[in-house]
Amino acid sequence: RGVIAETLIYQLLEPRFRNAINASRPDRVKKGEWTAKVETFLELLVRESGLVQPDGDGTYVLPHLTFEEYLAACHLAEAEDVELAYACWREGGDRWREPLLLLMGCLRLQTKHKQAFDWLELLLDAVVGRDEKAAAQIQRDAVLAAACYRELGGRRYLQDRWHVSKVDALEQRLQAALLRVMEAPEPETLLPLRVEAGEALGRLGDPRYPIEERHWQGELGHLSHSFGRPEGYFCAVPEGRYAIGGWEPGKAQAMLQLAPFWVARFPITVAQYAPFVIEGYAPGAARWWVPEGWAWRQKNKRAAPAFWGRAEYNGANQPVVGVTWYETTAYCAWLTERLADALPDGYVLRLPTEAEWETAASFDGSGERRPYPWGSEAPTEERAIYDAAKLGVPAPVGCCTSGAAACGAMDLSGNVWELCASDYRAYPAGAHDPQKDLTDGQAPWRGGAYYENSTNVRCGARVRDHLGGGSLNYGFRLVLAPRLAHMS
Repeated sequence: RGVIAETLIYQLLEPRFRNAINASRPDRVKKGEWTAKVETFLELLVRESGLVQPDGDGTYVLPHLTFEEYLAACHLAEAEDVELAYACWREGGDRWREPLLLLMGCLRLQTKHKQAFDWLELLLDAVVGRDEKAAAQIQRDAVLAAACYRELGGRRYLQDRWHVSKVDALEQRLQAALLRVMEAPEPETLLPLRVEAGEALGRLGDPRYPIEERHWQGELGHLSHSFGRPEGYFCAVPEGRYAIGGWEPGKAQAMLQLAPFWVARFPITVAQYAPFVIEGYAPGAARWWVPEGWAWRQKNKRAAPAFWGRAEYNGANQPVVGVTWYETTAYCAWLTERLADALPDGYVLRLPTEAEWETAASFDGSGERRPYPWGSEAPTEERAIYDAAKLGVPAPVGCCTSGAAACGAMDLSGNVWELCASDYRAYPAGAHDPQKDLTDGQAPWRGGAYYENSTNVRCGARVRDHLGGGSLNYGFRLVLAPRLAHMS
């Protein structure tokens, strides 16, 4: 709580009342009249507003934290000293987050554009004054800078007051700083901060995955063949015979031969799916859907995935959710058609089979497999997005770098269940066979989700649904792999 001495209250307020009284009737001021006015004013504050309350021993308290924070923001705005504001943040930590966000409102209201810009630049600098910031502090500052930028009004506000090139440069610095938080977080940069960084990066434009056709072509033109060392969006998995199933004693296991393939680093995001919503659900889009899927779309009058319009699920870099087997296979056909000239011969973009998904998630590159993508250590919220994170919604993709699989793919455990192309009932021997029954097929989903417990983030965890089943925790991931038999 804010504690203030009664003597300081009088010291601060008496000059203001004296000046006000002198200005209104300079010839008729009684000695000490301003002191009485302060006393009356203080009584009114206590009795009528409750903004201050006596605390004994000649002190008063500010019982309303928001009011105290607002006053602190007003003081910092009046001081016009960004290094003073930064000292409060560096020394006081998160206790000062809300006052500094309120400061943005004060600066905007008072049209102190330069001070606002200087504040954002200071947060993004690696030094303050003559002192170099610690690495963890740099990442905390980047996330606060993003929150302050949004509170200020972002590009819409600043571009009316600064040259567009200056705003572009600021956003590029902010984007780069947030990207470092996501891709190389410091040990002190825990999940809540990474999630906030991811959300901010999504609003600015997340460069970690392709959206436009030219970006997809760029990724396909620079495929790495080295296991565990992806150079971009696609992670290589070599040809070989892999053990599938048999995760529990007495359960069947099969050795399946897989051709070399590449698995996407992340699940498909809302931003990546958005162009297909425009084209893939239109009246002339039937060629991308299996006939049963197009009939399902028309019967259900589907114009987008379930939950597409709900704000908590439409962050640009959140995994798209609510998708069904019919919709995801149509998306893959649409994307394959758009990128046909850039694809390796005989390869398409499609859903992984269960065998491919399980191999990408569990194999360590030396012929062994692991119960979790990261190894054998128990799940934590630093390794996967599951119920321990208490998010209630999918996180931006790639928040848990320490949970990456050996091949380099992320989020294979947790965040959203991921759909596979094969039939649930054919596992494990038929785990690499394509889904054949398109009217009564059973789609397999792997990897667990944000609301699941730790049991379901194992590489061996599986659930099933019908081909038209979509849920707010269902997503999907692509592989670049040989065309399956039913696709020929």
